[in-house]
This record gives sequence, C-alpha cells and structure tokens, in this order.
Amino acid sequence: MDIRQIQDHWHNKANDYVAKPDKEYRWVWDYARFRFEFTFNNGRRVEEKALALLKFIIAVAAGSWTVFEFLAAHNSSPSGSEQWFFVEAIIFLFVAAVYALKAYQPLQHSVPLTEEVALQAVDDRPNEQAALAGFSLALAAATEWESELNTKRGGYIQIGVVSAVIAGLLFILALSWGVFQKKSPPSPVQAGQSVQVSQGAAKG
Repeated sequence: MDIRQIQDHWHNKANDYVAKPDKEYRWVWDYARFRFEFTFNNGRRVEEKALALLKFIIAVAAGSWTVFEFLAAHNSSPSGSEQWFFVEAIIFLFVAAVYALKAYQPLQHSVPLTEEVALQAVDDRPNEQAALAGFSLALAAATEWESELNTKRGGYIQIGVVSAVIAGLLFILALSWGVFQKKSPPSPVQAGQSVQVSQGAAKG
C-alpha cells in the first residue's frame, strides 16, 4: 500500500472508533508514541547503514582507480581476463551504489498529523480519554508507513551489500590474476620459442 492508502485506513479506524466510558486510554497513547519513536529510530539506523555502504563503495572505487593508475604508470596493460573481472566489478559496484542511494532517502518519511487535527479530535470527542484513544489510532498511520518503508529500504541495503562484496571480490580476483600471470614461468612451448629466437639472433 502507498502512503495515502495507509493514512486513509488508519484515519478511518480513528474516526470510527468509539471509546468506552470509564476506561483509561492514556497508556495506549504512550504506547503509540513509543512505537512511533521506535520505528523512526529504526529508519535512521537504516539510513546510517546506507550511508556507510556508500562510503565503502567510494573507498573501493578510489582504491581501484589507484590500482589503474599504478598499472598505467608501469606500462602494465591488463589481460583479457583481468579486463573482464574489472568490468564485472564496476557493474556490480554501480548496482550497489544505486541501491544504497535508494535506501538513503532521509526526506522520505511520513510525519504525524498536525496540531490542528489534534485539536479537532479533542473537540469531536466527548472527553479526554476518547480523544487519546482515537488519536492513538491516527498516529499509527505514520508508524505503519515508516515500518513498511524500513522493510523496503532494508531489502535495498541487502542487495547493495551483496553487490558491493561481489565487486570487491572481483577486483581482488583481477589483481590476483594479474600477479599470477606475471609471476608464473613461461610454458615449455614459449620457452622453446624464445630459445630458438635467441639462437637465431646469435647466428645472425
């Protein structure tokens, strides 16, 4: 459900609810505030994780750029396999950045109702307890929307983290592959060819 549907659902519940006389509803209002603050604190933690993921992605990208500059300075061009690893790593890093940005949206929140609505709730209810009961249900609209948003953002962060880890592993594989290729001894065929070239050069 989108935010409008959630608001309409809970506002209708608040309007239709009839408080029972001689019942204490203040603790329900305190609990509604607790749920609201708890959910919004979770939302802030999700945004902090998304920001940390963005910082990790930037660090990986900066480290990769440093490696590229080092290879270019030493006239070491990557092989076909290295290039494939690098390209795949960049793709996964881009995917991670997209989902981290989708998760980090500090302005996308549902705020509680205004004071004017609260005053109207008091005017329309027979007593304070009835107003607290109805307005507790109205506050649930913002809480439920924030909870649904947190769930969605949590999924985005999971995708982003997995993509970032895969990108990091691909970068490591590319570098390891390049080091292995440069340190591995030439094959017998290549060694024989180089010996023949050296003998031909000596005869000439």
